[in-house]
Amino acid sequence: MKLNDTEEHSLFNTPLNQRKKVLEGVIRNVKGKVEVIDFIESQNITDVTREFQRAIQRNEEGIIVKVADSTYQIGARSLKWIKMKGDYYEGI
Repeated sequence: MKLNDTEEHSLFNTPLNQRKKVLEGVIRNVKGKVEVIDFIESQNITDVTREFQRAIQRNEEGIIVKVADSTYQIGARSLKWIKMKGDYYEGI
């Protein structure tokens, strides 16, 4: 990420919760173009299931469940980021 004309900083090894704070400080949201998306912190499956159902009701593709202190791993799949899509979870 380029912070200014001369300084660059990689956020790959920065935990998700810290990356979001950095992005919220430097990105000016432009609806439909670039936005730091909202998130819900939860520690139980009931909240996750409820938010997933709400996303499907809003005709969204699904949600991504992420561990708050996980780092970004280029090209890797991990149990710290789980994609829940409506066509994967019919009947929930």
